[in-house]
Formats: sequence, C-alpha cells, structure tokens
Amino acid sequence: MTPTRQQGAALLLLLAVLTLGGMWYMISGLHAASGDFKAANRRHNAAVLAQAKRALVGYVAHQAAVSGENNPGAFLCPEAAANIGTGNEGLAPGNCTLPAVGRLPWKTLGIEKLLDASGEPLWYVVASGWAKPNAATTTVINSNCTSSASAMTCWSGQLTIDGQANAAVALIIAPGQAMSVQASSGCTARNQSRSTPSSTIDPADYLECYSTATSSFATTGASTSFNDQGVKITAAEVLPLIEGAIADRFEREIGRYATSGGLRQVYVGGSWPATQVLPFALSFADPSLAASYQPGVAKDVKGLLPLSYSETTPTSGTACTQSAAEPRCQPLFVAWQSAPAPTFTQPGPIPLGQATLFSSPCSVGTASQISQISCTVLVISILAADMTFRLQATAQNVGMAIRQVNTAATMQNINTAGRTVSGVLNADGTATITLDATIPASAFGSALTHGTCIGLGIPPASIGGALNCFTTTITLPMTVLADHPLLDSSTASSTGWFLRNKWHEVSFYAAAQNLTPGGGGSCSTPPSATPCLVVNYLSNSGSQRGVIAIAGRSLTGAARPNGTRSDWFEDVNASADGSVSNPFTIRAPSLSINRTFNDRIAVIDSN
Repeated sequence: MTPTRQQGAALLLLLAVLTLGGMWYMISGLHAASGDFKAANRRHNAAVLAQAKRALVGYVAHQAAVSGENNPGAFLCPEAAANIGTGNEGLAPGNCTLPAVGRLPWKTLGIEKLLDASGEPLWYVVASGWAKPNAATTTVINSNCTSSASAMTCWSGQLTIDGQANAAVALIIAPGQAMSVQASSGCTARNQSRSTPSSTIDPADYLECYSTATSSFATTGASTSFNDQGVKITAAEVLPLIEGAIADRFEREIGRYATSGGLRQVYVGGSWPATQVLPFALSFADPSLAASYQPGVAKDVKGLLPLSYSETTPTSGTACTQSAAEPRCQPLFVAWQSAPAPTFTQPGPIPLGQATLFSSPCSVGTASQISQISCTVLVISILAADMTFRLQATAQNVGMAIRQVNTAATMQNINTAGRTVSGVLNADGTATITLDATIPASAFGSALTHGTCIGLGIPPASIGGALNCFTTTITLPMTVLADHPLLDSSTASSTGWFLRNKWHEVSFYAAAQNLTPGGGGSCSTPPSATPCLVVNYLSNSGSQRGVIAIAGRSLTGAARPNGTRSDWFEDVNASADGSVSNPFTIRAPSLSINRTFNDRIAVIDSN
C-alpha cells in the first residue's frame, strides 16, 4: 500500500474513533440528563408529599382539640369522587367505606391543590378505624391503637405497606405518569387510562400494586409495574399530637375549666354541701373488665376513674344491660344499704288536717335491676289526708361514683311537687340521702275497718269515735341518684367523646386526700397536714386538688389494656401517688420524649 493510501486509512480510522467517542459522550449525557430529570421529579414529589403530610397531620391534631369534635383523632375521608370537576372539588365527605382510596381533599385541608411532577393531583389512602365509616358510626381512637392485643378497630385496620403489616394509618401518593402495568407479584396488569377525571374515576388508573381487600399498598416496585411515590403516616407519628389535644380538652371540658357540671363540681352545692368533694378512685385494675367496676371494689385516692353507670341514659330510670362490651354498666354499684336501716319519720309539729303517722317499716330490695326502698305507711286520721314525711337512707359507693340528684325520679305514691332531696358523702364512700316530701291523700284510699286497724297493732282507744286508719306503700328508687351527664357516652353528650373513644381506659386518676369524701374540702402546698398533689415541672406544682395521667402509646410493646400500671406509665408516674416523696411528673429529663416517655398530665382542679 502506498504512503498516500496508508494516510487515508489512518484518517478514516481516526474519524471513526472520534465519531464513536462523540456518540458515547452524547449517549452518556442523555443518560445523565435522564437521571437528573428523575431525581428532580422525585425531589419535587417528596416536597409536595411532605407538605401534604404536614397539612393532614396538623388537621387531625387541630380537630382533636376542637370542642364539639365527636371523633377526635379521626382522619378525613378522601375527596368525594362526585366533587371532581365541580365547585366542590377538593372537599372530603363526612364518611367513607374503609379502607378508602381517593384523591387528597386539599380544599378541606385548607391548602392549594398539590400536583406531582407529572402534573397529577395527589392521592390518599386512610385505614379502617381511622375515619368515619358511615354517618351513624363514630370512630374509637386512643393511645391503645398500636396494641395488637386490642380489639379496637383503629389497630386491626391499619395498612400493610410494602409487605409490612400495620405499617401506617394513612398513605399519601404521587401517582406519576400513566403506565402500562405489567403483571407481577402484587400487581395486576392494567393499561392505565386517564381521560378527563370525573365521578367515575378509577384509582387503578393512577395507583399500582394495591388491594383494598387486604389493605395492602406499595411505595416501591419494579419499573415495569410501578411508578408511584408515597409517604406514610404512622400511629406513632400522629398519636402524640392527639394525646396532647385530649389532655387539653379533658381539662377544659371535663375537669377544672368545665362550667356547671364538670367533674370538680359534681358534689358541690345544690343538693350537696358547699364544701368541695372529689370522688374516690377505684383500685387500679384492667379498665376494660367489668370486675373493675363492680360492687365491692375497694375505694382509693388514686386508681381508675370512678365511671360505673346504671342507666341507659342519665335520668332515664331504665337500668342498663350488663355485658362484656359494657364493663362499666353496673346497675347495682350504687344501691341502698339495709344497714343502717332506712328511717321514715313525720317531722313535727303536724300541720292541722294532716294524717298522723303510726308506723312505717321500710325494707330494701330491687326492682328491674334498680335498688329501691319500700315503706308501708300506716296513719291515723278522720279522713284520708296528705302527710308530710322525711325518709332518710344510706346508699353505698356514691363517693366512688359520679351521680346527680334527680328529684323527678319516679316515686310511688309521693307528690312530685314540693319534694326535696339532699345528700352528704361519708368517709367510707357511702352517702346519707334525705327525702322530704308529701304523700297525697289519694294514695291512702278508703279507711280500713277497725278490726283491721287493731290487727295492724293500733290500740282500740286510738281509733275510737271518728278516727280511722289508712295505709299505703311508698317507694324510693336508687334513680333518685341518677347517672351524671359526664357518664353519658352518646354522641348527644358534649363530653361523650372521652368515654366513647375509651380514653378512660388509658387514664389514671388521683385526688388529694382532703378533697375526697369525709375530708375538709381544701388542701395546701406540702408539707402540710392536708397536702395537695405534687406534679413536678408544673408552674404551680403542689397545689393540684385532682389530676389524671393519660398514657401515651405503649413504648414497651405491652399488650394493653391490662392491670399492670408500669405498662401504661413511665418514670415516676408508674408508681406516683402525688406526695412530695412520690410525685407525678409532666416530663422526665433523663428520658427521650415520645421515645421512652410519653405520659400526659391533665389537671381536674387546683388552688
């Protein structure tokens, strides 16, 4: 080959090398640009997902603290599909079939309509038990919602994410571009079609690899089957915010800031003495069991909130029905005592024209699961006439309960008008109840024959001439001490949210000794003869008359509810009695908040 030809071949070889190098550089640049583009998309999605998560968690926490919220802790339902494309787009419906999948209700959250990197609105999933399933059903959410032993739906319905069971209570998703989903493990083949969104929108055209039947969702997957990007919300993340809201609401609505009818005012004034009394606690035990609320449970100054109830609704007069699902229903927890025996007297002087009492034996029994007193009244009179009387009796466990006087209770043969009822709580937890009322003349009926009168023990000389004897039976049911409205868990009750969501099952109650029945009704900063409770790190520590400690989610994995206090509370709260040597605390400096310590203290009353 000539030198000229050799030079030409070399040039061609060099050109080929340069061409291949240029192509490699261009292809490498395209790959790099593609990688940068994907990374930018993911960063955009991560930012909008984080914004949406903050808005959603903030909304849940805020709503939990709002007075009148019947479902504290409940999440919003996804956007109603029927609202898409209308002026109501972005609004959440009041309830939804769970687990619910739909677009994020941005307008209800009060944020802008967030879009992912492909221009699609964000999607949203909420687990069973964490939103209202229908108009008539309320949620049941408390800090036991992470306990696998709990029967509460807020635990059993949590989402499975990437194969991990109970991994989240909600999931927010950036759906990405439409794709042709290839069949694979957990993914159903689908050629996603996204025409103009409408009320017939199908989540499967936006989300891949999920199943509402098993509450299973994914945040990762093969590129041929998956391009969603998601952020989950766990119970551990949202419960501390809910717990804080609940403690605040308890103080405002049930404890120390409550208006007439709050816990601190149940046994103060009106039919009760003016001296303040807080009820005894029930000895601490598993709060989900009926045995913890039954007659015979020991009284204490610390333990379970005294929340047994006896009626279907307060002042209904109808006994509730005991069941495993209603452990607090105890119709005979507050009941009349046979000893000391009830006394029936006729206070003197006897007004002119009234019948004169001769005898009135009284007995204690039950009728329709309600304790009642029956007295057979025998009087002497010319004609049947009204008779003023006083009935005094002792009721058990009133000081370990939350009751209200109900003078409108149905009483046999006793005038409704003019009757009064008053009570005094005793140091043993009983209450002395006094009824002042009148038996109407009509209740005595016709005069008995003299022979019958004599047979009933009336001396013949007492019924000579125009005098006759008359008899009747009066009854006083225990419903004269009716359930207090604080015991009403119905949605109509302004405080029913606390019981309905079973926050009482994660609460520990304590009262200063001098504030319980038989005490002087006041306490002072210890050391003193009548000390108040001590709660470390409160600004007015040592002046608390009554408190509750609300347990956060279990940090040890203990199956709750149970009767082991250390499974509920951390640090000194696991054994505190509120004394100087054994105080409660609102924080533990040596323990990490929400990791190794998550108790809340709510104050019922303080000096």
